[in-house]
Amino acid sequence: MASPTHPVEFRNIGGSFQFSAAVPQDLPAILELDPALWAALSAPVSALNTDKRFLEYLDSDKSGQICLDDVRNSIRFVLKYLRDLSPLGDPANGLPLSTLNSEDADCKTVLDFVERLKDVLLKEDRLQHDLVAAKLAEVTASPFKGDGVLTPQAVAGNNADTLYNAVLTYSGGTPSADGTNKGITVAQLDKFKVDAQAFLDWAETAECPKFRDQDPVGPYDVFQKLTGKLDEYFSFCDLVKLDATNQKRFQLDPASLPPLDLKDPTAVSSALTQAPLTTPQADGVLDFNGNLNPFYQATLEKFAETFKISTLSKAQYLQLKQDFAPYVDYLGKAHGNSIGSLGKEKLMELIKDPADETLRNLYARDSLQGGVLQSLRTLDMLCLYQKYLMNFINNFVSFKALFSPDCRSLLQAGRLVMDGHNYYLTMVIPNVAAHKAIAVSSNLCLLYLAMNSGAGQTGKPFYVAVAVTGGVLQRIYKGKPAYFISNDNKHYCGNVIDMVDGPISFWNTVFSPFRRLANLIGSRIQKLTDFSTVEKQLETTVNTGKLPVVPAAPAKNGLFSSNGSIFLLAGGLSVAAVGAAFSFLAKSVVSIVESISKMSLWTLIGGTLAILLFIFVPISINAMLKMRRRNLTIFLEAAGWAVNLPMRLNASVSGLFTRCGIYPEGAKFNRTEWVPKVKSFSWKAFLGWLVTGLVLAGLAVAYYLTH
Repeated sequence: MASPTHPVEFRNIGGSFQFSAAVPQDLPAILELDPALWAALSAPVSALNTDKRFLEYLDSDKSGQICLDDVRNSIRFVLKYLRDLSPLGDPANGLPLSTLNSEDADCKTVLDFVERLKDVLLKEDRLQHDLVAAKLAEVTASPFKGDGVLTPQAVAGNNADTLYNAVLTYSGGTPSADGTNKGITVAQLDKFKVDAQAFLDWAETAECPKFRDQDPVGPYDVFQKLTGKLDEYFSFCDLVKLDATNQKRFQLDPASLPPLDLKDPTAVSSALTQAPLTTPQADGVLDFNGNLNPFYQATLEKFAETFKISTLSKAQYLQLKQDFAPYVDYLGKAHGNSIGSLGKEKLMELIKDPADETLRNLYARDSLQGGVLQSLRTLDMLCLYQKYLMNFINNFVSFKALFSPDCRSLLQAGRLVMDGHNYYLTMVIPNVAAHKAIAVSSNLCLLYLAMNSGAGQTGKPFYVAVAVTGGVLQRIYKGKPAYFISNDNKHYCGNVIDMVDGPISFWNTVFSPFRRLANLIGSRIQKLTDFSTVEKQLETTVNTGKLPVVPAAPAKNGLFSSNGSIFLLAGGLSVAAVGAAFSFLAKSVVSIVESISKMSLWTLIGGTLAILLFIFVPISINAMLKMRRRNLTIFLEAAGWAVNLPMRLNASVSGLFTRCGIYPEGAKFNRTEWVPKVKSFSWKAFLGWLVTGLVLAGLAVAYYLTH
């Protein structure tokens, strides 16, 4: 087994010391690494974005979860088959044959196999994964799977269908390795031959037992048609014999009868079928001349005629059963659910059928195919581990790849392009509500997207969780169109369907209270200058006839007519409100200016700095605490990962996952506005500004004169 050639190194990754597998020679140390030092202990296969066959080999037990032991087993596999680990992580030129461990017996078998197919699998003495994969696909497409199960496809065209189908029917078959079909094993073929011969040996000496010195076939045919209903009848009689009140159970109250469609023959027939042969009696005797169930009446009459009886007691019935027992046993061996159902003649043909040798030759061929498939799968696994194992280690044992700007981590599903940014911390999730319920405590700003299955497709959408670590959210909202590019460069369109608020960046968090304050002030000012409520009240008052009419001289345009008094009053109220606000503001400004004018320069500067420190220091501390509480661990655990080490996002790391668009190198920027300005003069706009200016000037003069 290989061993590390240099001391094991732990690096500070995401706020915790993690094992750093810098070169393939570090892999043996992972086998001895304390599980408490692994970055992850398990991860769902569906959350990993890499080659699916590589993940299938890792998830050898098909649990859908890659666990710590799966990773250790993959490392043991590599150490078993490779004596030189250097090619791991460098698949460009293939896997040199000289690196395989010829001292291991299993590896020696694989090397011998490669030698036989070197013209197909090798190029310059190196295993090429594309050649190995092509050969594996070719062999896998064969009906022979090397699993010891012959499927109908493997037998077709070999003139062995009759024997094969008989064995398949008798044994029930065995699922093939891929689970797509059923076939038979050589053990099932052998058992069929043994059981067939045993039946023929028995049939050679066995004699059909008689029923009371006569042929049992006719009487038993009549008897077995009523066996179930007779068992039922005598059990009902025992119930009545135990307690006579049980008789009432068979006397239905017309008021409580279940619904029955009398026009439906099937429903009526079903009701009669389920009813007793006749009303159960305490003496336990069935009278064939009594009131019988019409559905079974003909069969009962045939029964009485065959056995020459007019009544049947329970004791007589049990005696009939006993008399038929030898014949029932004989039928079970001769024609029951056993090999005897095929008949003596058919079995004799099948035992002598030359197809037996054909099937055994096919089994030998399948066995050889099994060795070929096993060797090809081993080579396929080696090539895939050469390509992906080192990268996987740095996404599982440590999260080195996640925090590396030069590569895309297996954790990341792709990138979201939105609002002038690229968001890289993305994960495909099966359920938005389940992920959000956990991830909400991560203190991250999150987006949840529903993406279409593909361009022009209408399949079931998939869901993506995105951590926002930069930019702003002012222009992002629920329902906003989203554009997602997966790691395999497939493009998808979708929408934002949910959001979780959280800190994005330090300065964004610092200025967040001021933005909320500005929004509050803006909303208050909007309410203050919104006279729609006043206008509605005036309109309501006029419509009810309670508004006093203000006399005014008639004007040509009707502005100051009796109807125009409404607008005069509304305008007066508006001006009064604006005047009051302006008066309050002016007083406040004058008072502040007078206070400032009495201060010295240094007092003014010191006071300003003190105010700024008083405001910004607590806000900055709060922002730093919020940023420090951002927890990537919870974001991953919500997607099914078992993360072992705390993973936090600092300012430098956040920039890895959210980036602005990058302009091409050498691009020129023409700062002249491209859209031409269109000059136009609007009398309405001019008059509006003129009136506004005059009103403000009048208010200023009024304030000066009154103070």
